[in-house]
Amino acid sequence: QIPNPWQEYKTVSEAAKATGISFRVPEELEGYKVSYVQAMKGIVEVRYSDGSNEICIRKGNGTDDISGDYNVYKNVSEKEIGGNTVTLKGSGDGIKSASWTDGNYSYSIYSENELTAKLVESIIAEIR
Repeated sequence: QIPNPWQEYKTVSEAAKATGISFRVPEELEGYKVSYVQAMKGIVEVRYSDGSNEICIRKGNGTDDISGDYNVYKNVSEKEIGGNTVTLKGSGDGIKSASWTDGNYSYSIYSENELTAKLVESIIAEIR
């Protein structure tokens, strides 16, 4: 059996310190609160929950897609947000997955349920 590479942390700053990846995310997202923080070599992940949906935000070293989302979506588009080209994916009116790179780090947002474009853009604006 392969050991789980993810390690749980109490705070985002603890995970950032352990991985060497500076990661700033909002403490809350429109009714969502941080529910889980984990990291493994090269990637920090923060999960938010509102009790019925979970949003996962990741930051990792390099420029590869780190979303872990291999679903096929009906709608895939690109949009300039905060100076980066963001790939947005969903199958209805909203967005389930967003991923981008700033040239040094890769970022991703994944939600179990589709989110509004406005919420996704506000999350992207706060992530560093």
